[in-house]
Amino acid sequence: MKKKVMVISSGGFAVRPVLRQIQSERLEALQVNPLEAEIRAHVKEVSIIIFMMDKEVYGEENLFRCLREVASSKGVYLCLFGDSISLNIAESRLATRMISFEQRKPYDVSEMLDELLPVIAKDEGVPVSSLLNRKKSILLVDDDTTFLRMMKAWLGPFYRVTAVSSGAQALSYLTKRKTDLVLLDYEMPVMSGPEALATIRENDDLKNLPVIFLTGKDDRESIMKVLAYHPDGYLLKSNGRDLVLKKLREFFEETSS
Repeated sequence: MKKKVMVISSGGFAVRPVLRQIQSERLEALQVNPLEAEIRAHVKEVSIIIFMMDKEVYGEENLFRCLREVASSKGVYLCLFGDSISLNIAESRLATRMISFEQRKPYDVSEMLDELLPVIAKDEGVPVSSLLNRKKSILLVDDDTTFLRMMKAWLGPFYRVTAVSSGAQALSYLTKRKTDLVLLDYEMPVMSGPEALATIRENDDLKNLPVIFLTGKDDRESIMKVLAYHPDGYLLKSNGRDLVLKKLREFFEETSS
């Protein structure tokens, strides 16, 4: 798999977060204008093409003809980003088999790679792990939005971090997306951390998911209460940045060995 991703877009604010996400996945982003000449000039350098559907390109038949040829090439995977109207237009101009992935806002490159990498690995006959040295993914669950922002700043340089503010949101996310670790607060309204963990352990698809508590609850009774659900660790918010990062690094080293 070539480590470049082509992003076809006429520019603007929408493309910038996508380019940053690609770079955070340790891939090289190559932005080109929606022009046949530019696409053909660079297509041999890339494996994945993201076509961000702008209204200006709806009537460009030359562009869609070029994309049909490119998407028919072996080893090129075409992904469409846009709203419902633009995706419907693209689907009418391209055969379904040519489209590897579609996404509506909010755009999430990690989700695209989660779905696409197994397909690429199968086509190339290699393990998924050999394609990218991706960051480990962490789902951070806490009802304190200030703490979530701080933790994302701490962990973001080293991990792919998704933050949600309730146990219900965490469970909804986990049914749709894979993650390597859940960092779970103890006290939250509606569904507490122990209740969320109990639900995870009762779900056949999630029961082996690593979960570590990251909480301010340090009394023995609270800790003993969650041991029955077999958490993979118990960290205190008071531990500070360096110790939390150290414990996470040790956890991933142990689980990878």
